[in-house]
Amino acid sequence: MFYFDDFDRFLIEEPCAITLGKFDGLHRGHACLMQQLMRQKEKGLKAVAFTFETPPNHADYKLLSTNEEKRDLFERQGIDYLLQCPVTPKVMNMEPESFVAWLVNRLHVRCVIVGTDFRFGHHRKGDIHLLSGLSEAHGYELIVVPKLQYKKRDISSSYIRELLQAGDLTLANELLGHPYEISGTVIGGNQIGRTIGIPTVNIPISAEKMIPVYGVYVSTIQIDGKIYRGLSNIGRKPTVASKDGSENPVGLEMHIFDFNQTVYDKPVTVYLHKFVRKEQKFNGMEQLLEKMQQDIAETKAYFDTIDCEKNKELH
Repeated sequence: MFYFDDFDRFLIEEPCAITLGKFDGLHRGHACLMQQLMRQKEKGLKAVAFTFETPPNHADYKLLSTNEEKRDLFERQGIDYLLQCPVTPKVMNMEPESFVAWLVNRLHVRCVIVGTDFRFGHHRKGDIHLLSGLSEAHGYELIVVPKLQYKKRDISSSYIRELLQAGDLTLANELLGHPYEISGTVIGGNQIGRTIGIPTVNIPISAEKMIPVYGVYVSTIQIDGKIYRGLSNIGRKPTVASKDGSENPVGLEMHIFDFNQTVYDKPVTVYLHKFVRKEQKFNGMEQLLEKMQQDIAETKAYFDTIDCEKNKELH
């Protein structure tokens, strides 16, 4: 996959199909657009996704996927080009007609794939009706994909954020079409987990990232291309006081099963599979250890069930 993040350098010199949008989380609704894009790729067009580095006009917007996570998600889709457009006055002030001409002339677009509510251009004046009206003159096919719904509600990034805040990870993951993920670089911790026989890796969470409800989660982690199992705690670790007595920063710590490697400063991605319980403050380390052992047992039972189901499918 070719990746570009400088608008002035966006250039594709072979005929392509393009889909455009925010694509936050790249959920099942977006997957409908990806399916259409892959069909055009099968016909010989290059598959292109155009998205924004940050959501325009939403300063307090919490992301389901950071720019880096979104890039990884797109790469898994098998597209040929990802254009991650910076939000600049030049881009945001472009008239919709000029933007369409730019798509055709600069990117050699022959097929445009968008959702029914797609808006673009200065003051969001462009829509599917304008795209349709310009298609014949510019020589591209327009494919408009209806919204995918769950129980009569549009599957959207906003809907998934609501679910994560409410602790409904199961439905959030179902609508995403993949486990919710949090990426970061491993940092040193206070190593208290190691002293009680449950070592953890610590991962700070980006300030722009949507943080699910604080608590314990059945998780997997990708390190150097390999997947390991374990459980994670997201929150402020209220039982363990910080060195200066202040509230701990929000972060993610994960206990990885059967793992003893040193991974400081490594980039990792944690995938959340099941919500176990909300974060709690315990009356001392002994009570915390007892609860963590229960959490570990529940997590291992979950993975055992998954393995049994996979074995049944194989037979």
